[in-house]
Formats: sequence, structure tokens, C-alpha cells
Amino acid sequence: VYAAHSEENLDNTVMGRVVCYDATGSGDVTATHERWRADGLQAGYTSPVIHANRLYVVDNSANLHALEAATGARLWQTNIGTVGKGSPVWADGKIFATEVNGRVSVVSAGAGEGELIQTSTFQTGGRPAEIFGSVAVAYERIYLATEDGLYCVGDAEQEFSLGQKIVPLFEAAPEPKRFLVVPGA
Repeated sequence: VYAAHSEENLDNTVMGRVVCYDATGSGDVTATHERWRADGLQAGYTSPVIHANRLYVVDNSANLHALEAATGARLWQTNIGTVGKGSPVWADGKIFATEVNGRVSVVSAGAGEGELIQTSTFQTGGRPAEIFGSVAVAYERIYLATEDGLYCVGDAEQEFSLGQKIVPLFEAAPEPKRFLVVPGA
């Protein structure tokens, strides 16, 4: 389990932390199942995404960080703007990350890792259109909600096909599992 926050830690005065816990235990596993921690990484709004033993997280200052998922070792970081509130999304070998001031960045996750491939800015009324969420990727298109509206980015000439029946979320759902999160205090 990977978790992140941007507040003061309970055990030191450093602001922010990304932490990895082994979730196979039961009861209070705080002291026994922590695998690693990365202090000073203030990621209070976003959730990390994991792919190929890499954990990608956007901090509050819109820096995209790549950490080794098994150890927490910091591999690289790149700046994508000024305010990060949307979670990164991995698709097609790239990281898609939004920034509040209307920017969507595509960052390489393969060779040349951490390099900005492309940055686009969405505008409304002559100023950046605020983005508080993440992109969604489906059917070879990117979907993005801004304060100005919902955008679909893709090849307009490409035929759109679902390819398979969509099953409602609760139609064939397995037995529910329990997951308890207790805040540290």
C-alpha cells in the first residue's frame, strides 16, 4: 500500500511523506510492516500511480517524482507547472499529469525518463482553465475536465468502437472485502 500526504509528520518536523506498507498483516501494522518512507515529498492532493516497479507521484508544487516502488529510492523528478492537484496517469508508455493552471503534460516513462514530451494549456476567457483532476484515458482518447468544460483529445477521423459489452459495476461484483484506514493521531 502506498500513501502520501503533505502535512507535518508525527515523528519529525519534516512536511510531507510518501510511505509504503506491506498490507499482508492484521491489526496495527504501523511499526512492523512499513517497508520504506520518503520524507519531504509533499503530495497532499494526488494519489500515486505504479507501473513496472516505478511509483509516480505529483507533489503540491507540480513536480512529478519517480520512485523505485520496492525501495522508495528517488529516481528523477521534473516540473510540470506550479500547483499539482491531479493524480498522474500511466498510459501508452507515458505519464499524463495535469496542473491547476490549465496545463496537461506528457512525460516519458521509458528511454529518456522524466523528459517532457509535450505540454498543452487549456484556456477559457483568455486565461488558463483550471484543472483539479486527472486525465482519463480510454478508447485511444484522452478525456479531461476543466472549469470550462469536458474535453476529448484524439483523432477525430478514427472510428470509435467499444469493442466489448460494458458490464455495470455491481452486476457481477465479487463478494465485498473490508479495508479499514485509521488516521494517525
